[in-house]
Amino acid sequence: VTAASKTRMVEASREIAGPWKVCFPPGWGAPATRTLDQLASWTDVDDEGVRYFSGVATYRNTFDLAGDELAGAKQLTIDLGRVRFVAEVFVNGRSVGTVWKPPFRVDITKAVRSGRNELVVEVANTWSNRLAGDARTQGRDYCRTNIARSLTWQVPWAETPLLESGLLG
Repeated sequence: VTAASKTRMVEASREIAGPWKVCFPPGWGAPATRTLDQLASWTDVDDEGVRYFSGVATYRNTFDLAGDELAGAKQLTIDLGRVRFVAEVFVNGRSVGTVWKPPFRVDITKAVRSGRNELVVEVANTWSNRLAGDARTQGRDYCRTNIARSLTWQVPWAETPLLESGLLG
């Protein structure tokens, strides 16, 4: 994730690095929170609850802006990099946009302030990973479907490849 500042013909950017606090809703197999040192797909996390999670997870981080960075900026933008599949972005408690296709960028100019800023990104994926996870783990059914095979690959859920999910940076 990068924050970019555009002034006349000059563009500057910097990374909003980890750690990222990720919060998952209760009752879907994932832990309440997980800290990620760097952004990665939920399917790459060494925790079945996260790997097979489907739903909305909330990423939290902060970034600082100096007064002079704001003074000359015509527009400040957050570029999320890659998102799988849809994200709503909040800065300092204010929704600044929803993204679902590249480029995953939103204008944060009206929401930022000098000093510390809170960034919250809510990311939703599809049900595919949860259905695959339920089929692969014994006695763990978090959701039910009457569809025995994935529609994309036309194979049983236990054989369905996991889809990258989350805020990928």
